[in-house]
Amino acid sequence: MRFERLLRETGVPVGLLSNGTHLRLVYRPAGESSGYVTFPVGPMLEPAGRPILGALVMLLGAERLFTLPPNQRLLHILKESRKYQNEVSTALAEQVLGALHDLLRGFQAADDATSGRLLGDVLREAPSEVYGGLLTVLLRLVFVLYAEDRGLIGGDPVYQASYALTGLFTELREDVARFPDTMEQRQGAWARLLVLFRLVHDGAAHGTFRMPARYGKLFDPDVYPFLEGRAHKSLRQQGARVEVPKVSDGVVHRVLDSLLVLAGERLSYRALDVEQIGSVYEAMMGFAIERAVGPSIAVKPQHVVVDLGALVKKSGAERVKALADEAGCKLPAAQAERVKAAKTVDELVAALDKRVSPRTPRVIVAGGMFLQPGEERRRSGSHYTPRSLTEPIVRTTLRPVLEALGAAPRPEAVLGLKVCDPAMGSGAFLVEACRALGDVLVASWQAHGLPEDLPDNEDPVLHARRLVAQRCLYGVDKNPFAVDLARLSLWLVTLAKDHPFTFLDHALRQGDSLVGLSREQISCLNWEVGKQVPLVRAVVEKAVAEAEARRGEIHARAMADDVGEKRRLLDEAERAIGDARMLGDCVVAAFFDEEKDAGRKKRVKALGETVKLWLQGAIVNEVEGERGEQGNPPPPPPPPPPPPPPPPPPPPRRIRRANWRGSPGAEGAGAAGDAIGEVPGREGVAERVEREGLDLEVGRDVVEVAPVHGPGAEELASVPRPHRGVLDELDDGAHQGTSRSRRAFLVPRMRTRPRGGRGRCARPAGGPRTRRPAPTARATQAARSTVSSPITRCTSTSVRNRVRGW
Repeated sequence: MRFERLLRETGVPVGLLSNGTHLRLVYRPAGESSGYVTFPVGPMLEPAGRPILGALVMLLGAERLFTLPPNQRLLHILKESRKYQNEVSTALAEQVLGALHDLLRGFQAADDATSGRLLGDVLREAPSEVYGGLLTVLLRLVFVLYAEDRGLIGGDPVYQASYALTGLFTELREDVARFPDTMEQRQGAWARLLVLFRLVHDGAAHGTFRMPARYGKLFDPDVYPFLEGRAHKSLRQQGARVEVPKVSDGVVHRVLDSLLVLAGERLSYRALDVEQIGSVYEAMMGFAIERAVGPSIAVKPQHVVVDLGALVKKSGAERVKALADEAGCKLPAAQAERVKAAKTVDELVAALDKRVSPRTPRVIVAGGMFLQPGEERRRSGSHYTPRSLTEPIVRTTLRPVLEALGAAPRPEAVLGLKVCDPAMGSGAFLVEACRALGDVLVASWQAHGLPEDLPDNEDPVLHARRLVAQRCLYGVDKNPFAVDLARLSLWLVTLAKDHPFTFLDHALRQGDSLVGLSREQISCLNWEVGKQVPLVRAVVEKAVAEAEARRGEIHARAMADDVGEKRRLLDEAERAIGDARMLGDCVVAAFFDEEKDAGRKKRVKALGETVKLWLQGAIVNEVEGERGEQGNPPPPPPPPPPPPPPPPPPPPRRIRRANWRGSPGAEGAGAAGDAIGEVPGREGVAERVEREGLDLEVGRDVVEVAPVHGPGAEELASVPRPHRGVLDELDDGAHQGTSRSRRAFLVPRMRTRPRGGRGRCARPAGGPRTRRPAPTARATQAARSTVSSPITRCTSTSVRNRVRGW
């Protein structure tokens, strides 16, 4: 590694290194990964080693270096080899995607062997986790292959004999040659893979064998328990017996063969750059696992799976149009005629002919699982940024920032920089930023002295990258699997032989970087910065301060390997920021819940009133809690009053109408924007209406109450007066077609007016009560939509617990 750094810093792309027993030719072009070829000296002195000697002379002879034409010299050959390596990445990406399909079919067979018990729960509750689990298996395999080829794991003979992936692949190839007909009936390789995955996560030690625990989400056995045959969301129990999924050895062999062999040649992951590995796995992004309704097949060019049973029922012209519109498969005229003439599924498959995708070599039966590309993938495909592009961009971007730090910046100044990629994908730019800032940090150490706690067994460059990754780099992506891939990329570029994975959970997050609010906007409870709400600002400032303190502790522990403590600190930071994040989510929901600015302003105004009530209750509870912490216990609660005598039975009474009167555009004016959860209390609104002659109006949603004596009495619950709100319990039959369980929770903004006043609720003084028409179906639907609007869902669940004590 030091020799490679010397080549990089001097600008010389090729170098020759010798230790007396081996000659190593090292190629380190600018902006790309390094590669090498090693020639052992001892065998070249023996007759059997003459081919090795001949290869050395052909590659490093005087003619190759000086006299041959420029396109036949060593440097040109190495450049052409690197171009071929880039082509290898493209071809390998297609093979790895095929491995994902093989793995899916293997788990389909394992699920069928258990009559659906293996994947039934996870497919029903979280189908995306099946895709995530299979993708994680391939990410684990590529990490192990990369680490084995670079000598970062697996140097011990015990590992090589019992755990190494390359050793397992060699054994499976021998089995395929000796027992080709029984590979689908044998199951042993999958269990060995699971043992290896746990070994990487937990570590192990026995005799001279030592393997440090890596931890991290990638190898955590509890993230996707179905991979081990355990129930959905279950946690592993030490020593518990596990029924391993019956994935055949044939499936495992095909998966490893796709990863390790290309065009008949064995691949070396050491020669592949981190960005190239990322490009391979970006090819697997943007899919979803679905179940076939009928017999189905994938068609080119986008490999979209179509339902053949539904397609054969269409008319001829409709079939051709459906294939073009739904699957992007445009047929030539002759083939279109054959598709139109097909009468059965088999004839339709035969008519599609070469348009059938190799990813579905046979028809998927009804109920079978398949990978369906998403809409975004169909439009844009998968792309990656090569290192030849990321390096100049990152270096140019960082140059003015580093120049502002001075000629010889101190390590603290370098580690104080923050770099964020708002759409990181596989993390190509973050990886290059890690390399660049790592080099700057090493140069700073050379100028100001190495840190005292630098581990003796770790290279300074690698240690600098680990510090930079934990303290300087941040990234966001909407795709959760892209976040996993970016995390893997940074793990590969910062991987140390004797240390866990670099802790990155606090820095690489899933989310939408185009939607969000600043601290000031949240403090104003509005996307337009203006007058702040003092109570909200206090909550936001306190939450941010606590979260920053916990994150600061994570940064302070960047050199430590205590991943569990860092995880605990991150969890505390997430809990601390929870209230502020909830307020921001509410404001964002209020914005997107309405299409026009007027509706948005009304919605956010109603939200402000709700938040004020919530915060007032929260502050009271907080003050009482602080009194207890300071040694001044709160006064004991007063003894409960004696129960009052039972009231006399009221006369029979029922509410003639208790309905919503509103327009389809009034959703944001009443219940939805002001929903805070159920408030206790049933103090007769009917009596007050009868006594004072009032109608109640909340925003534009009117609750009309007309007390009538008679049998079948019903009552309307009300909120205690101090809260000035109304709980309209839409009882059996009181709201057309509405069940008892549907409720609207109305708070502040209530006003009362005499019946004789002006407005739609008025009637002439002393005149007869006018009977209003029943609400229309459109108004009823509008009222229901307000009860279940996004802002209600956003606020009511999280706020409800805070108002239980009001």
